[in-house]
Amino acid sequence: YLVNNRVIHYQLIQSNHKETIVFIHGAGSNRLQFQQQFDYFSQSFNVLNVSLYGHEPLSNNQGLKKEDFSLDQLAKDIENLLSELGLQSVYLVGNSAGGLVGLEMIKLGSNRIKRLITFGTAPKLMISKLMVKMVSGIDAEMLKKRPEKYLRFAAKACSKDEEVINEITNIMLQSKEAAPYIRSQIGRYDYVELICNIDIPYLILMGPYDKSINKVLKKYTKVFKENSHIKIKEIKESGHFLNMDQTEKFNQVVLDF
Repeated sequence: YLVNNRVIHYQLIQSNHKETIVFIHGAGSNRLQFQQQFDYFSQSFNVLNVSLYGHEPLSNNQGLKKEDFSLDQLAKDIENLLSELGLQSVYLVGNSAGGLVGLEMIKLGSNRIKRLITFGTAPKLMISKLMVKMVSGIDAEMLKKRPEKYLRFAAKACSKDEEVINEITNIMLQSKEAAPYIRSQIGRYDYVELICNIDIPYLILMGPYDKSINKVLKKYTKVFKENSHIKIKEIKESGHFLNMDQTEKFNQVVLDF
């Protein structure tokens, strides 16, 4: 899909199913993260699996800028794509930054999201601008010099399953040009108030190994539970890439919701 010189790659399978489910990956990953879900959920749903701007190896990544990866812009990309595909109502599942994109769509006034599921998504981060700049700078440097070693190190912090570590490393290698830019845009944001007042069914999934995200989430668990639209569930023996660590459990929990 091409709009305003922004190439968005996607997979879509439509049949006679009533509902459509959309999967959006995290920063530095791409739609392959949800390939098993694409296959599984197509038995019961129309399924749209999206790669965010710049996250596909076939993309023209020349001249990428950090402004290209603002949550505002990424949310507009997905909103425009859904409009182009004629999808007026969807269930949206987002991992990490993909979850932020869903929240940002709601913030911008989108009424397309019928139900929302996020995992590995912190509701608020307020990292200093200097620290964000330093981290994205280290990302850029290491991804030029030793991309596979650096990404494998990052993957090991997200999962304890060697097969998942190998798979997510290979996926992130395809998206390495985009990683420093999108990470530079997700260090400072606040969706706590929006979540507290959300008026659609919202499921927050947690993996116990996803310690840095859980540390933030647990600050707001009590206040989130005051909203009857919100459910919070932990899936054992999983981390940041919960859908890959515990595929069958993840699929069943999403299907039930």
